[in-house]
Amino acid sequence: MSEQRKECLQQLRDTSGCNVMLITPAELPKYILDEHPLHPAFQYLSETHKADYLRTYFMRFYGGGYSDIKKTTGNWIMSFQQLKQSDKWIIGYQEIEGGVAYEPLSDKWEELIGNCSYICKPATPFVIEWYDAMLEFLSHKHTELQLNPAKFPQDQKELNTGYPIEWNEMLGRIFHRTLYKFKNYTLNTLPIPVFHSYR
Repeated sequence: MSEQRKECLQQLRDTSGCNVMLITPAELPKYILDEHPLHPAFQYLSETHKADYLRTYFMRFYGGGYSDIKKTTGNWIMSFQQLKQSDKWIIGYQEIEGGVAYEPLSDKWEELIGNCSYICKPATPFVIEWYDAMLEFLSHKHTELQLNPAKFPQDQKELNTGYPIEWNEMLGRIFHRTLYKFKNYTLNTLPIPVFHSYR
């Protein structure tokens, strides 16, 4: 990680009040369930899209908190408690104008939460549908990925390298499209991340 990323990770640990765990490639296998192995296309993904896949996997099967390695603006403990005591399925921060990845819902940003950090309950209809839609997407892209695997960590179709997945195609678009169906099961009071100076 860059020095800025390391600083963000430490600030997230200090400020969130949570036991923040960084899942490295060496530790990942112990979290992958035998009955739910990684999709065979996973190995061909960019590191960015691997991270997108894994946050979806963890929210589906484990729940708990997820954050990009960005600074946070507040403590998360109350948000964990609020979600636990409610009948909601996910708590995140209020989406910002221009932040919705799924274009047909771009004007619905006030009804959605952002995709850089959240806390989920596992095995809810929302996380199941989100995860299943991602797997279906990867199955559709599998052959193309075999022929054109990622060449560097932030590879994306927009760069015309042959890699077949657009930047927000695998996570953001699926996340917001699915979330909107279940918007009545969301809370939006998680502290918002800091969206600059993290790389």
